[in-house]
Amino acid sequence: MKAFISYSTTLDQIIALRLQTMAAVYGIESYVPPATTRQTDLPYLSNEVKQRLQESDVVLAIVTHAPSASAVSEMNWSVAERKL
Repeated sequence: MKAFISYSTTLDQIIALRLQTMAAVYGIESYVPPATTRQTDLPYLSNEVKQRLQESDVVLAIVTHAPSASAVSEMNWSVAERKL
């Protein structure tokens, strides 16, 4: 199984990275987007992020505060593809 772990803030990223580590113990391959994808408010997906979303079986969203534009774009794509 492949999981894409979306997040919004720096705190959310820490949670996402911990979840990624725990998932690996159970044989789940997961991808957490790099922090650079959260440094802009542009609501579009980079080619790498879009490819990783397409390859995923499921998308998890870690959002403890207002979501970033990047996280919203990832979630919107995931809902449209029925992966969230």
